[in-house]
Amino acid sequence: MRRLASQDRGERYGSSRDYQDISQKDSSRFVGRLRISFDLNNGDTNFVGVGGYFRGTDEGDISIRMMIGETNIERQISLDENWVRFGAIFSEPSLNPMNLEICIPDGLQIDCWGLVAERLDSEQIPSLIIDELGKPHLIPETLYLSHGRWNIWTNQIQRLDMNRFQKLQEFLCKIFLRSAKNQEIGNQISVKKCSICQRYLPVNQIVGRSSFHKHSSKISGYQNECRSCKKWKINDTFNPLRTADQLHESSVITREKKRLLMEPEILQNVKERTGSGLRSQVWERFNRRCFKCDAEVGLRDFQLDHTMPLAYLWPIDEFATCLCADCNNSKHDHFPVDFYSTEELTRLVQITGIDQRILLLRDVNEEQLNRVIGDIVRFSNELEARTFASIRRCVLECRPEIDLFEILRARSEQAHQSLQARLAVRPESVDN
Repeated sequence: MRRLASQDRGERYGSSRDYQDISQKDSSRFVGRLRISFDLNNGDTNFVGVGGYFRGTDEGDISIRMMIGETNIERQISLDENWVRFGAIFSEPSLNPMNLEICIPDGLQIDCWGLVAERLDSEQIPSLIIDELGKPHLIPETLYLSHGRWNIWTNQIQRLDMNRFQKLQEFLCKIFLRSAKNQEIGNQISVKKCSICQRYLPVNQIVGRSSFHKHSSKISGYQNECRSCKKWKINDTFNPLRTADQLHESSVITREKKRLLMEPEILQNVKERTGSGLRSQVWERFNRRCFKCDAEVGLRDFQLDHTMPLAYLWPIDEFATCLCADCNNSKHDHFPVDFYSTEELTRLVQITGIDQRILLLRDVNEEQLNRVIGDIVRFSNELEARTFASIRRCVLECRPEIDLFEILRARSEQAHQSLQARLAVRPESVDN
């Protein structure tokens, strides 16, 4: 098991608390049209990276236009009251400043944090392939942008300690943003420091909008490393070196969740009733295309999405969705109502036949929750402890009045103590 078969990732954290604290940062609020000019004369590649974080005071779409040299790119972003991530990367050899224009429709105000454009440095970015850097579940974090306004200032103060460096960056940003018209202080954004790259990046309970993956055993509720560092600086080098015990743990956790929801029985029933497997059926039902981005997908390549998230006790069934790998990563544990547009939800009902009332839910599966509560002592003993804790966290999120730990304690103090003891086990530290 990974937690018992310890392996050094080469990480050396100065203080574990640094990566568990969540702090609040001021954003800037804008209306109308915003035009910003960025100097791009420091990086050593032809790649230009743009990134930032936005939220709306209401639902609405904004247009972001990026203009430099021969490049003129426009992107649309759908905003609501939760923070969303924005990023873009493109090749442009011109050393001219880049003009970025944000068009905000009448009646909508937007909050902005961490907006920056830079010419990327080959020593900093983890890949020189635009398609890899521009994946929606990694951008803008994967560009390793500094979130400072002026790179010339940034380069001169790298020797300062990180706290002073961060404060000076924020100070420069505020000076710049205050020069824009119709600007005021907006809602605060929650950020956490990454233990690898040391950047302060946003956290969000909506998984696809967070720079960090959730981690129920961490004090902060999120992993120490940002999504990008987890991908480029840990998984890509660490996973090939993982032992058989470590690889086995991941499959055990997945199998345990599926066994909990009786997914093997569901899949077998589908096959016995229809004569073909669920995967083939869903692939054909969605015309062999990703439902979200409409890209063609192969039978072996596409992701069979639960539609309603597995983390909230919704099993795989005939209402599953066909998604490409990128879109499935972005959806992760989202409820459909938090990931798809109204028009997409309507189409999903038409394709799958799922009850539209279910698609609008942000709740755990009632039937499966009752199964867990009805036999909670057995489930707590048979499930991996952190899998059980993860289920408990999701149930509490949707139904604060139901605490599986407290229900377990009332049924069996011994089973509750056993679970807590297993949760308390941590991997031994590695000293080289």
